[in-house]
Amino acid sequence: MQNGLNGMQRTELSEVSAHKGAVIFLMDRSYLLPFKVMMHSLRDAIENRQEDLVVLTDDATLVADPFLNRICDKIIKIEDSQLKLLRSIDLSSVPDEFRHPKYGVYWFLKFLVFDNYGYDYHLYFDTDMLCLNRFFNFRDIYAPEQRFSASPTIGKSALGIPKSSRGEAHDDAERSRIVETTKLIASRNYRSNRSINSGVMSIPKRLIGADSVTSLVRLATEKSFRLEQEVVRTWVAELDPELFTCLPIWYNMPELPLRASGYTNSIERLLPYSSILHFNLHPKPWKGVRQEDWVHRIWHDHRQLADNWIERMSEAPKFAERLATRYKIAKRVVSSRGTLSSGSE
Repeated sequence: MQNGLNGMQRTELSEVSAHKGAVIFLMDRSYLLPFKVMMHSLRDAIENRQEDLVVLTDDATLVADPFLNRICDKIIKIEDSQLKLLRSIDLSSVPDEFRHPKYGVYWFLKFLVFDNYGYDYHLYFDTDMLCLNRFFNFRDIYAPEQRFSASPTIGKSALGIPKSSRGEAHDDAERSRIVETTKLIASRNYRSNRSINSGVMSIPKRLIGADSVTSLVRLATEKSFRLEQEVVRTWVAELDPELFTCLPIWYNMPELPLRASGYTNSIERLLPYSSILHFNLHPKPWKGVRQEDWVHRIWHDHRQLADNWIERMSEAPKFAERLATRYKIAKRVVSSRGTLSSGSE
């Protein structure tokens, strides 16, 4: 082991290469554009990866998408039986605007990231993210010794700002204090009793399988949770508090500390350390653009950089490529239980 950014233990390749892992993304068609932009920002990590790149989706229209089939090793279509299991979850603590007609709340689909797809470990990423560090490698977030890792949440109470606060703090001293508080949070090795943000997770083999999904759904059914990440944290803590390893927030930097710190502080004192920027607030930047919103502008600027690459990667392959791709699609497109399914599903 060696230390990486701000003391984060970086896993040597030899510790990972003996096992086959998957980098998993959960999405439907509404997140296809941000996923494409995210993939552009992760080009170097994708090229140097040791893991398979896997998209998990309930959306049949994505199965034959040219971009996904070019960049992913597998596209896994979620089965109806898995969706049915999620409908038993207690939603009494979930606001109405977040509810989904098919399976309660979309983010509870994240439980399915813990199912068995034939890999020894899963590295999970939300698709509303950008990679800001060209030297980022997926194994930077790998948790060794069969441990589970995720970053702590950073809410207003953690930053010491009023609940009614909106956006940037009003004076330089307060903005600087928020920066230092954010850095302090990043430096701490939190235990499993601290709330987590499930946007980036390292999931070991001991937590992978149908039993894990069933246990998560059962816990979410027995108790009412607002977010799926609260269920995951509670479940891991109940299994074994020592399973949890804290992932520094530099690998899952949320919007709130950036907005509260202000443009200059964030650009100079927070974003240079951040590998993954998480657009975790609403509205999302691809839903529109406000010129004065500098956080959203980061995403739009990167989209402009990515446009030509995305266009090339989204083109229908030429005839010779199509012949080779037919076999690849048949291998890549699998059901969530590992059986082959039609590429036109």
